[in-house]
Amino acid sequence: MIGRARTAPLALPVQLASPYLVDLAAPGMNGLALYLAAAGARVSGSVPDRADPDLVRELEGAGVRVVARPVPENVGVGHSSAVWSGAVAGPQPELDHARQLGLPVLGHAQALALAVDAAPRGVVVAGSHSTQTAAAMLPAALGHLGSGWILNAAPSRQLAGHAGGGDLLVADLGPDATTHEAPPGFARCTSALALVTAACANPPHHRDRNAALDVLEDLTRVSNTVVLAIGDSGMRLLAQRLTDRPGPRVVTAGEAYDADIRLMRHLWSGTHSHITVRDFDGAFHTITTTMPGRHHALATTAAFAAALALGANPAEVAGGISAHFHGLDGYLTTVGTQRHTTVLASRARHPAEIAADLTAARLLTDGTLTAILEPDGHTRTTGLARELGDALALADRVVLLPVSSPLSTVAVVDPLVAVADATSAAGVPSEQIIAWRPGPCAPSLEATCTGGSGPGDLIVVIGTGTTARGLGPRLLHHIAAPTTPVPADL
Repeated sequence: MIGRARTAPLALPVQLASPYLVDLAAPGMNGLALYLAAAGARVSGSVPDRADPDLVRELEGAGVRVVARPVPENVGVGHSSAVWSGAVAGPQPELDHARQLGLPVLGHAQALALAVDAAPRGVVVAGSHSTQTAAAMLPAALGHLGSGWILNAAPSRQLAGHAGGGDLLVADLGPDATTHEAPPGFARCTSALALVTAACANPPHHRDRNAALDVLEDLTRVSNTVVLAIGDSGMRLLAQRLTDRPGPRVVTAGEAYDADIRLMRHLWSGTHSHITVRDFDGAFHTITTTMPGRHHALATTAAFAAALALGANPAEVAGGISAHFHGLDGYLTTVGTQRHTTVLASRARHPAEIAADLTAARLLTDGTLTAILEPDGHTRTTGLARELGDALALADRVVLLPVSSPLSTVAVVDPLVAVADATSAAGVPSEQIIAWRPGPCAPSLEATCTGGSGPGDLIVVIGTGTTARGLGPRLLHHIAAPTTPVPADL
C-alpha cells in the first residue's frame, strides 16, 4: 500500500485547469494555488491590500499570476472557474463577474475535494479542530514516497502546497481555512486514508458534537482506512460508530493502553520534544520535534500512525519527521524576549487548542502567564464563550481583544462580556481580566498587554486576526522601551 512514483502528469479536473482564486492570502488558498500551479494548472488570483509581500513573491515564484486589485476584469472567459475562500466579506466584483460569464464558482472546500478526488491516492486530515500539525507532519513522514500536499498552514522552511513526485496527495480539510461567520464549508471526497483529529462542537461548522460526528462519519465512510486520534470522548464515539457496522479499516492512535499506535512518553527538553511511540508490532520509536506540549505529541503520534497505515516503514517515518519537520510558524513559537520577558505567538482558535497551548506554555515559565486573545468570529465566540473562559483560566492574567470578524456590521451582543464572565467564573480574579477596546481615552494596547509583566514572565498572543498577527513585535518594542512610541510600521 506504499506510495509509488508517478509516471504521468497529474490529471486535474477541468474546473481546476485554469482557476481564478479570490483572496490568495486566505488560509488554505495559497496552498491550493501552489499545488495546482506545480501540477500544471494556469493559476491566477487576487490578494487584499497590504498582503504579505513574502507570500506574493512565493506565489509568483511558483508561476501564479497575482493581481493586487479585485476588479471584475480580472476574471475572463479563459478561466475554468472562480474559487473563493469563504472568508471574504463585502462586495465581490470578481465573483459577480464570474457568475455573469457562466463560470463555475467553487468554495475552497469544493475545490479541495476535486483535487483530492483527481489524485491517484488522497490522504485527508479532518476534524473539528487541530488538523494543522498532523497535516503538516505528513509530508515529512511520507517525503521518501514523493507525496504532494495542500495545507492550511505551511511548515517552517516549506511551502503550503506542492505537487510531489509520487501518487499521494495530503490535504488538510480542517474548518479553520474559512471564517467563523460563514456556514459550514465541507465537501465529501473519496480518500485512501482519512486522519481525524477531533470531534466536538465548533460553530458554525459543527453546531454541537452530534453534528460533528455526523459530518466526520460521512467523510470517513468513503475512505479505505481511518486513523483516529483518540483524545476526547467525541473521538471514542466516532470509533464506535465506525466499528458498529462494516466499513473502513479503523486504526486508533493515542495514550490509551488499547491504542493501535500508542504514545508511550513525551519529554520536553526546553528546546525539543522527544516523543516515544509504539508501532503495530510493539517496537518503540523516538521522534524529535521543536513543538512543545502534549497536544503536539498526540498529533505526532497520529501522523506516525497514518504513515504506517499506508504501509510506510516505521523507522523511515520517525526519521523523516525528526529530520524534515521543523514546526509551524506561529503555533506556540517564540516571537522574542526583552528584559527577560518572553512573548509567544499562538494561532489557536478553538477553546481546546487554546487550553492545550496554555497548558504547554506553563512548562516554559515559573512566572506570570498572560494570555492575550483575539477571538475568532462572533458566531464561535458567542457559542463557545463558556469553553473559552475555561481555557483562558489556565493563565494568571487575561486580555481580551475585540472579536476578529470580516463583517463590517454585526447585529449581535458583544460576546466579550460573556467570555470575561466565564473566565472569572473559572477562577481568574476579575481585576486580572481586561476587555480592551480602542478609543481616544483608552490606554495603548501595548501598555495594557504588558502591564505588570516582569522578568521571567511569559506572554502568549493568541489568534489569527489582524491585531494578533502583528502584536508580538509591538509588545517586545514596548517592553524594551516603554516610553518610546511603537513605530506604526512594526
